[in-house]
Amino acid sequence: MMLNRKEQLNIAASVEAVRTTWRNIKIRCGARAGRNWWYYGSRGITLCPEWWSSFDAFFLHVGPKPSPLHSIDRINNDGSYEPGNVRWATAKEQAANRRASVRVASSVRKRSGSPFSLTLGKDAFTFATENQRRWLRAIRDHQQEKGGFPTYRALCARLGVRSTNAASDMIQRLVSKRLLVRAGGT
Repeated sequence: MMLNRKEQLNIAASVEAVRTTWRNIKIRCGARAGRNWWYYGSRGITLCPEWWSSFDAFFLHVGPKPSPLHSIDRINNDGSYEPGNVRWATAKEQAANRRASVRVASSVRKRSGSPFSLTLGKDAFTFATENQRRWLRAIRDHQQEKGGFPTYRALCARLGVRSTNAASDMIQRLVSKRLLVRAGGT
C-alpha cells in the first residue's frame, strides 16, 4: 500500500516526537548540567543501555505517541526507563502516578516545633550525598538559630535556590531516605 504525502508527513512527525522524547530522557538521566537531571539522574533513574544506544530499540518498544496529549511515563516512579516500566500516558494518568508526597509544607509553616515538624535523622550526615548534606546543614543551622523547622521559602533563601518545588522535592527525598524524621522519631 502506497502512502500519500500527508500520511508520510504524519508518520515522520510521530517518529520525530518520539525521538525528541528519547533525547529528553537521555538528558534528564545522563546530563548533570540538564535542568531536570536533579529529578531523574540524581535519583538513580537511568535509560536502559539498549535504549540509550539505539533509538530504534526504544521506538520498537514504546511505539508511536498516541496523541499530542500523551507523554512518556514510568509506571514505577522510582524505576528506570526500561522495558515493562514505560508507557504513553496523559497528564491526568500521570498525576495519579506521582511519587508519594510527604505533606509537610502546611504543618511546617503553621506549627513550627510541633510533633509534626521534622528533625535530622541520627545518621543523616553519614549517608547523605554532598548536595543532601548542604540541605541538611541549612536545616540544622536554621533550627539552631531560630528553632523549629524552616519553611520551604526560608530554606530556598538560605541556599540561594529559586524554586520552592526543589525544596519540597529535596525534603521528600530526605524523608524517604530517613535522613529527616518526624520530631521525636528515630
